Parts: sequence; C-alpha cells; structure tokens
Amino acid sequence: MSAMGNAVRQANSSDIDVLFNPSAGYPPPELAGRDRLLGCIAQVLARPLAAGKPPVNAVLIHGARGTGKTCLMNEALRRLPPRIKVAHLDADDFLDAGRLAQTIINQATAGRSIPKRTLHVSLGAAVAGTGMQLSIGKGDGAASRNIVSLADAVGFCAHGVDEQGDRMDGAPLLLAVDEVHAVQGQSRESVLRSLLNCVQRGGAAGAQMPVGLIMAGTPDAYGHLRSCGTFVERMIGVAPFKKSNIPLGCLDEAATHQAIAEPLAQHGVQVDGDVLESAWKATMGYPYFIQEFGACLCESLLEHAPGSKVIDSGVAAAALPSFEGQKRQRYEERRMELQDAGSLEAGLLVAQVVFKKGCITADQLKRLCNAGVGMRYAEKGESVSEWAANGTDAMAALLHSGLVWGANGSRSAHYEFGIPCFARHIAEYAASSDMKHLRDIAQSIAIPDHAPEVEASSLGRSP
Repeated sequence: MSAMGNAVRQANSSDIDVLFNPSAGYPPPELAGRDRLLGCIAQVLARPLAAGKPPVNAVLIHGARGTGKTCLMNEALRRLPPRIKVAHLDADDFLDAGRLAQTIINQATAGRSIPKRTLHVSLGAAVAGTGMQLSIGKGDGAASRNIVSLADAVGFCAHGVDEQGDRMDGAPLLLAVDEVHAVQGQSRESVLRSLLNCVQRGGAAGAQMPVGLIMAGTPDAYGHLRSCGTFVERMIGVAPFKKSNIPLGCLDEAATHQAIAEPLAQHGVQVDGDVLESAWKATMGYPYFIQEFGACLCESLLEHAPGSKVIDSGVAAAALPSFEGQKRQRYEERRMELQDAGSLEAGLLVAQVVFKKGCITADQLKRLCNAGVGMRYAEKGESVSEWAANGTDAMAALLHSGLVWGANGSRSAHYEFGIPCFARHIAEYAASSDMKHLRDIAQSIAIPDHAPEVEASSLGRSP
C-alpha cells in the first residue's frame, strides 16, 4: 500500500476502528430502539426520587445475554437528575451484610467529606484510614465489631448529610444491581433478601425514605428474586403489564438499521440500503450481533476500501465471513454451557416445538424439560426414578443460556427463542454428533428456511 493509502487508512481508523465494540456492558455508539423503555424507567424511578419520594416499584430489566441490559440500565442512570445518588452493586458485594452496607455508604457519599462525628452519631461507625474507606462497626477489635444493619446504612445515605455534617432530608438514593441472577448461594441470597426487604419497608407508610432499586439480569432473574419473597411480585409486577418489569429482546428492523447507520453517518460514512438489509438478516436485531456486525463492517472498510466513505455490498460481503465466524463462536460457547449442564436434550425438544409453533407455554416448557432430563438419564442407563420428573434445573439452564425466554412472572407466559439462530446451531450440532439419542431428536426437527425468531411474537422488541 502507498504512503498516501496508509495515511488515509490511519485517518479513517482513528475515527471508526473502535466505533462498535461488542463487549459486555460496553455502551453502543447508538442506543437505538430503547427510548420507550428509558421513559418507563424514568417514570417508575427517576421522577418520584427527584421529588424526594420513594418509588412505588423497583425495576427489573431481564432478557437473554447480549440484549443490552447493562447498557440500558447505565443509560437510565446517566439520565438521572444530578441530586440522585447512585450505588452500583454486583454479586461480590453481597458476600455479607457488612460489606454491602460499606459499599453502599462508600458509593453514595463518594466525593463528599463526611465528618467522623456524623458517622458515629448516625451509624456508630469508625473511619478507617483516609477518604471514604469506612469500617462499618463499633470499636477497633474484631470481638467488639458490631455490623450496622442495611436499613441503617440505606437510611443514612437516603437522608444524607450537609457540608456541616448534619442530617438533611430529601437526598434520594438509587441502588443499581447488575447481574442480579449471579447473587447465588445461601449467604448471598440472604443478604439480597435483606436488601429487598429494606427497600420495600423504606417506601412503606411511616418510613417514606427516598430509595429506589433497579436490577438487571438474565431471563431467570425474576424467578430468582421471586424466591426471596412473595413481596417481589408487588415490587416488580408481572411482565409485560407493569412498566417496572422490563423484558428486553431484539430490536426491530428500523432500529437495527439505525444502530448501524447513525454512528457511521456521524463519522461521515454512508451505508448503502442493501447493506442495512443484510445487517438485519445477519443479526435479526440481536444487539450483541449488531455491534459485532458493525465492527466487522468497519474492519472491512479499512482493509478493502481505506479511502472510501461508503460501505457498499462489496465491503459487506468481505465482512460476512468474519462476522459468521464470531457468531458461531458465540453459539458454541452457549451450546457447551447447555451440554455441561446436562440440558442439551431438553433444549432440542424445546427447539423442536418452537420451530413449529414459534413459541410455547410455561407448562409446555416444563414438560419438555422433564422429558429431556428423562431422556438423558435413560441414555446413561440410570433409573428414571432418580430424577423424579423434575426438569427445573434444565429449564433454568435453557433460560440462563438464552435459548428461550419469556414474560417472567405471568402464569400465561409464553417462551420463544432468545438468541437468533442459536436453536438452529444446537439442532445442527446434534445431527452431526456421535450420540444416537441426540441425532434421533435432531433428525425429527424440521428447521425452517427463515428462523422463527423474527416472525414469532414481538415480545420485548422495540416498537
């Protein structure tokens, strides 16, 4: 390549080579098709908190991995009024109540000087070191350590302190829990239950603390939270009828086009209409694949037409092999998860029905998972009585992997494929495997020319 060509390529590269980044939680250059959902979150959380009132509901964003749950939550947090304090929490923060209380206080009071006397009066806490590294408890010795309750920590942050260290009312607090489905294990779940109870009680009559809660997790997150207490139904509601219970699926065709074309247009690059159509067909609106496809388009432009400001069908054709390879790798990682969980048979049976009908009911999903588990035990020569017709674990694996997902919480919920073409990949793998019982199922599956993910229910799609 000539020196001039290298200079043009470097100039273009500095603009678009990192424009699309298919990494977990990394914000897309254009959050297309999510305005209505952001409006729901603002209505449920931001508006009451900005008025100094506790929200009526908590918000749960749930969907298959790669649908942009973390990105949606982070964008909602970015749009909050500045007076609302945010504490970002993850699974590790739930190791014990003391650690969670300390994390909430550290984050909610970050950047503010909190006098030691205020902490002693409000929490009986001692400041360890400098800054906001707090040791929640009384005294310095482990024997005398007295962990402050979550309710005290949340209440302290919600009421806040002024510059003189005195308590003041109306300092709203929003707790943001990412990957809430990963809060697993008896001790962590106990801390999660305590936090949910604390938020619920904080909004009750008499307490009225301006504290809100937003969570994001995989399709099994609602069931996980529901096991913490029946009050979760009141906090979150049943999707898709409550604005606080947000199922997040794929984008529609128009939003997919926008997610690709708009960021490139801002960098002076035009995308031909047939390329946008190929983006829709290749990604089926799945946000993770949209970012991957965009990244492959940019790489192809820089490699094959470095001086051009137009992505045409030739550039797109050169990008497709790399994109399809990335997509297969993604499918294979999910397929291995199902196989390791002993749920591949259940996944094939589910795929068999969903390919025919487009979706299945919750009862059908449970029966198919039971049958799949029974088939796996029979193949091993083990007694059917040992699994006792219980496909709960298999069902959880299918939901967690993203093979299927649905409107969590509804007795009449229906389930459809969560990641476009993932079911097709599983069926093709089973048909070529050396496990006869898997081949028998796969051979009975009629895979349509067009995957039903697009033509089935519009659950969770952008309007």
